[in-house]
Amino acid sequence: MLLCGWVPQTPNRRERPSMNGAIKRCALVTGATGALGAASCERLIAPGMTVVATERDGVPLPALSHRLPGLVTVCRDLTRPDQVDQLLRQGTQVNVLVAMAGAAESVPFERRPWARVEDEIVLNAATVARPVHAYGAGMLAARSGLVITVASTAAGRAGRAAPCLASYAASKAFVLVLSRALALEWRGRGVHACCCTPGPIRSRFAERSGLGDRPRGLDAGAVADAAHRASDAGRTTAFPGLNSLLRWMAYHPMPDRVLAPWISNTARHAPR
Repeated sequence: MLLCGWVPQTPNRRERPSMNGAIKRCALVTGATGALGAASCERLIAPGMTVVATERDGVPLPALSHRLPGLVTVCRDLTRPDQVDQLLRQGTQVNVLVAMAGAAESVPFERRPWARVEDEIVLNAATVARPVHAYGAGMLAARSGLVITVASTAAGRAGRAAPCLASYAASKAFVLVLSRALALEWRGRGVHACCCTPGPIRSRFAERSGLGDRPRGLDAGAVADAAHRASDAGRTTAFPGLNSLLRWMAYHPMPDRVLAPWISNTARHAPR
């Protein structure tokens, strides 16, 4: 169902939510029509949780709702403060937040119009931080909550070299640091934060970003599974598959003079 608002049931127990528990819960998924967002909706709706899916492009929402009966879909552009306010004014107690909205564009920084750079930074960083800040307070008050965010192995380049992905890598590094910091701040208070850090994924995201087709990329469903398993296990970071972990580890010891040409060559040969 496609709604402008919703009033789901609120949890009546104070346990930390897990994906496999029997607690009646309410989950909010942002970026829900993307490959990762849709996969997360599928995994959350199975246990009988009330799942609210948000997306700024309302066109794909009916198809997602048709595929997942019982899903509540809400069209909101979370890069716009007024629409974020509309979402938050619902006053619903969300105790599982899955922030999957994101964007990237593989183009040299100085060639991009500032409006596109700003939109990318806001979408990747602010639309994660604002709901986490708002709903996190309610979770802490109830001593029950789970926050799952998604960064990227590109975030490992943010302090090193990320040619043609500068603002994307920097904004994803923000998400990773925010999640890790909150995991420490909220430890012992009933709320857990976990950040999924995947490598390339087989999805339309790479094509829209100018990174080309990724036939060897990770399956979106497997990435969502890894994120939820890691959160269930109490881990603060999830690296889906060996490829993601190796990419992350490689970016740190590798000198910039070696790393930068390799990344630049990858971006240069991607279709525009």
